Amino acid sequence: MQKPKPMRQGDGHIASSTKKKRALLKLPGSQHKKNDDVDEESRMAAKNGDYMEKQYKRENEAKIDALADAVSSIKQMSRNTGRQLEEEKQVQKELDTGFGKGKQMVTSVVSSMDTMLN
Repeated sequence: MQKPKPMRQGDGHIASSTKKKRALLKLPGSQHKKNDDVDEESRMAAKNGDYMEKQYKRENEAKIDALADAVSSIKQMSRNTGRQLEEEKQVQKELDTGFGKGKQMVTSVVSSMDTMLN
């Protein structure tokens, strides 16, 4: 009788000794992981990483939006302060003009009284 030849791995079949070796690797309590398990863990880590990256992007965008709102508010307050300063300058000029006229009137009255009394 002829011995059957073991099948080679390159022809699409797994040789019987290789099957036994693989079966030994799957013993209970074995620390070995199949490539599929490692790939799944890698995919999960990548998925979690993508989730965290997206979360960070959302948080950063929210912070950027809040900062943009704050800058807009400060810009508007600056414009309003500038307008208010211009209005106050105008009021000050009017007051200066009014006090100048009042001073002239007081000087004129005092001069007239001085003339009348002398």
